[in-house]
Amino acid sequence: MANSNATAENIGDEPFQFYKKHPEITVSVSEKRSIGLEALEQLPQKSEVILLDDVLQHRWVKADFMILTTSYEKPFFKDFLFPCGIIEGD
Repeated sequence: MANSNATAENIGDEPFQFYKKHPEITVSVSEKRSIGLEALEQLPQKSEVILLDDVLQHRWVKADFMILTTSYEKPFFKDFLFPCGIIEGD
């Protein structure tokens, strides 16, 4: 869980940016999504929304709603169906 001792080095640069810009939200970091989600469930104040980065590669996560973002220059529908693994030349 991000707290006042959090740094980009110990929680990652993107979570650190979220924490610094939005101190009112809970920012949690876990390489293993199952452990991270279980920790969030144990909090006294439950979250209404949980945003997960790169969740499509974690198939066991059963979400109510998923949003896939893509770049304008290289949209996902001009590529392969996901998940497709590493593509040479990318």
